[in-house]
Parts: sequence; structure tokens; C-alpha cells
Amino acid sequence: MFHSYVNKIVVTLFLVAGLASAQQRIGGAKGNFGPGGRAPSCATYVKTFADLTTASATEDEVLFNLPANGVLVGVRVKHSTAFSGGTLSAMTVSVGDSSSTTLYTSAFDVFQAAAATTILFADMFKASTSAARDVLARFTATGDTMDNVTAGSVDIHACWVVLQ
Repeated sequence: MFHSYVNKIVVTLFLVAGLASAQQRIGGAKGNFGPGGRAPSCATYVKTFADLTTASATEDEVLFNLPANGVLVGVRVKHSTAFSGGTLSAMTVSVGDSSSTTLYTSAFDVFQAAAATTILFADMFKASTSAARDVLARFTATGDTMDNVTAGSVDIHACWVVLQ
């Protein structure tokens, strides 16, 4: 059904032209980004109205588990279809973890019309702890509950690095 397509995760690793030869010149091992560092990883998480099922005005969706010593270095939030349905009058999504649902991004309006310039970028070097933890998307509805949302799709792109 639609859920299996919607819950897909498209993982994209940064590929840098000539990385192996550059690492040999600076003494780094393959898989590292410079001496003592590691290459950043990025992934796209697609969340749609079909993922939102609670009879509540808020719902947390786990995007991924950030490993121990992981640090987010950037997040991009872009919706392709505005969230709507029932008596919904506003809806936002933010990215955070269990310590703060807005740790990585502020609330982004996914009720507004989608457009090429309707986008949220958050660049950072941020983590709440050195322990492994889930990175969450917090959806917040105004005027109705999540189980009455009938349209909407948002892509959340996250980039992180695991420090040694």
C-alpha cells in the first residue's frame, strides 16, 4: 500500500571527487574526511499525512538514530504538498530529539502553499549529548488532530558526522 512507498528512506552519502587521492596526500585513511575526521552522511526522510495517525494535536516521527558521538551539521525541510484536512487551520514540523523537539530546526509551516522558495535550512554543528539518540520530526496541528489530516508531504534532509 501507500505506506510502504511513503516510509521509504533514500540514503545519499557525500561523494567527493578525488577523495581517495586527497586523503593519501594528507595522510587520512579511506572513509575519513581529512586527518582524524570522518566523511559526513546525509539522508532524506519522506513523511506524509499517511504517517500521522494519532488522535492528538502533536506527533513525533523518528527519522533515524544518531550514533554515539554523532553531530548534526545541517537540516533542510521542504514540503511538496501542503498539509490539510478536517478542520486543520495550521500545521508545523520541527526537527529535534527527546531533549528538545526544536533542537535542530525551528517550527516550519507545512500548512502554507508549497513553492520552490518555501524551504527551511538550518546549518549547525549541534548535538544534545554524546550518547546515541533518535532524531525526531515533531508535527504540530492547530484546529484538528493528526488522524484527520488527509493531504501533505514533506522531505526532511539531514546531514551528520560521527566524531572520533
